[in-house]
Amino acid sequence: MHYVGMTAMRMNAQVRYDPGLFMLALLCAVVLAIAALSIRSQPVASRVRGRWSGAVAALVMGGAITGMHYTAMFSAYFVRDETARAVTGSLDPAFLATIVILVSGLLIALVLSATVAVRYLDVVQRLRRANDELRQAASVFDHTAEGIMVTDAAAKILSVNRAFTWVTGYAASEVLGQTPKVLGSGRHDENFYRALWATLLKTGHWEGEVWNRRKNGEIYPELLTINAIRDKHGAPQNFVALFRDITQLKRTQEELERLAHFDALTGLPNRTLLGERLHHALDRIRRSGGELAVMVLDLDGFKTVNDSLGHPTGDRLLQAIAQRLAAALRAEDTVARLGGDEFAVILEDLKHGGDAAEVARKLLLSLAEPVDVGGHSALVTVSIGIALYPEDGGDSIALLKAADTAMYQSKQTGRNTFHFHHSDMTLAVRRRLDMEEGLRRALEGDELEVWYQPQVDLASGAVIGAEALLRWRDPRAGLILPNEFIPLAEETGLIIAIGDWVLNAAAAAARRWREQFGWHWKVSINIAGPQIERGDFHFSVLRALGGNALPAEALELEITETFIMHNADNALEVVRQLRALGIKTAIDDFGTGYSSLAYLKHLPIDRLKIDRGFVKDLPGDRDDAAIVAAVIALGASLGYTVIAEGVETEAQRDFLRRAGCDQGQGYLFSPPLPMAEFEAWVRERER
Repeated sequence: MHYVGMTAMRMNAQVRYDPGLFMLALLCAVVLAIAALSIRSQPVASRVRGRWSGAVAALVMGGAITGMHYTAMFSAYFVRDETARAVTGSLDPAFLATIVILVSGLLIALVLSATVAVRYLDVVQRLRRANDELRQAASVFDHTAEGIMVTDAAAKILSVNRAFTWVTGYAASEVLGQTPKVLGSGRHDENFYRALWATLLKTGHWEGEVWNRRKNGEIYPELLTINAIRDKHGAPQNFVALFRDITQLKRTQEELERLAHFDALTGLPNRTLLGERLHHALDRIRRSGGELAVMVLDLDGFKTVNDSLGHPTGDRLLQAIAQRLAAALRAEDTVARLGGDEFAVILEDLKHGGDAAEVARKLLLSLAEPVDVGGHSALVTVSIGIALYPEDGGDSIALLKAADTAMYQSKQTGRNTFHFHHSDMTLAVRRRLDMEEGLRRALEGDELEVWYQPQVDLASGAVIGAEALLRWRDPRAGLILPNEFIPLAEETGLIIAIGDWVLNAAAAAARRWREQFGWHWKVSINIAGPQIERGDFHFSVLRALGGNALPAEALELEITETFIMHNADNALEVVRQLRALGIKTAIDDFGTGYSSLAYLKHLPIDRLKIDRGFVKDLPGDRDDAAIVAAVIALGASLGYTVIAEGVETEAQRDFLRRAGCDQGQGYLFSPPLPMAEFEAWVRERER
């Protein structure tokens, strides 16, 4: 620019330049320009940040221009004589301007070309790296072992990888455009997915286990991670889901869990799981109440089988024993193998401790049959110890120890038996079991008897009927009264069979008396609650009547007031069914069950039976006298016949007769008698 300007000047002298100074001006310009470029370059810019580096570079570049200009001016000189020849060695400004322009243009062209080339090469390298990264990403996307699914903001599937197809069975073409619901298994409810989306939208990330369904319908577990990709405004524009099938991992975990908590040989819970279940059972009992029993069982004779037939046979025997024990228990009970030939049982929700004895007896019976193991018949029995919560211990350790102690007592007393840790309970249960076994034998062996007590008209003294009363003549214990065995019969369900037997025996007696003696009385029979509750009692009555060719009025059925009050609707329905058959009914033990008078007036009965507890102190006890008089008056007003039981003195009979009582029954007239003696008593009275 300087040299062109000097050439353009019009003056009466010629400008010439000193070659040395010209080279100095050029050197000054080049050095300072290089310095300016260096300042602006990255290493310097990193030290002089931002706009300050630009300002310094501009100052240096300005210095380069200024230095060049003034150095050039210093090297210039003028020749006034236009015709004078140029000084030797001087440079013409026009020549210099031409040279500078050409060289500058060439340099500019070279710089521009180099810049374009460098930038082109940089762009190409970036495209090569981007393509490499894309290919690498595509390769990773398509060859990774985890399934990948990309969706848009509306959860529409945009792309999936090969592993997605391997895991789910769906090809990409089958799911593109759909939502992940296509994989839903149905195991998760709406609340689960609502919580998932809430977390994902709030944090941009969710991770957890999900159950999904393959194309073939198989449900499988997967470990799922979802990340949200947001736009520049922070709104989700894509979701990327990465998942892995963990079916095998689950199976491994389940196997480890099984090995940790179950016996490998029998498949029963082991000692560890038994302790956990017993701990939880005790927690429930403490919160809600109830009783719990723990049993320890040890096989008798197992060592002999194991030693004589070999360990494989012993293992098969233990497996068979485990199956029998599990089959003999309820689903809610726990049977575990403690180790060797020792087992344990947890019994929950017991009505009373004695129920554990029933289970123990059932277990003894379940192991009484020989076991076929590999062609060999092995017979082993079991010794059982029973501990009750809270009597024998307040925690799992104490209960297991108490049951173990009781088990050794069973070993010492002959094996193939059971003992409670508390000896009194053992004796009581033993008596109960003996009585139950005896009752079953009595029912099958004709040890039961029906005795009869006459019922008389208080005004005339005539016999108007008889009550059938059950007796048990045990070959060892002798005569046993009903109050000793009827409650047990009701608990065990034997009362159904016993009740039917009494019903048929009484009906047979009524037929005999009608046919042989012309006694057309009603025979009263006590009916137990379980007989009514089974729902078909009236059919039993019909069979007894039909089998003995008796009219309905030949029998009267007595139902206790207590049962009627506790089972009002059921009792009322049964009484109505019997009434429809023409059979008389009576309320037994009236006055002990706190009857509702409003209910009583709608009950279709025929007779009230005053309990002996109100009769025994008559006529001296004013309260009993008032109650009895009121009952008699109530019965009369409702149209019921009233009979008093437990009449033992003439004073009692006279009071009842004066009070308006219709009938009586008691030792004043006759105690209950066996059938032959009863018949003799009636015939003697008729003379």
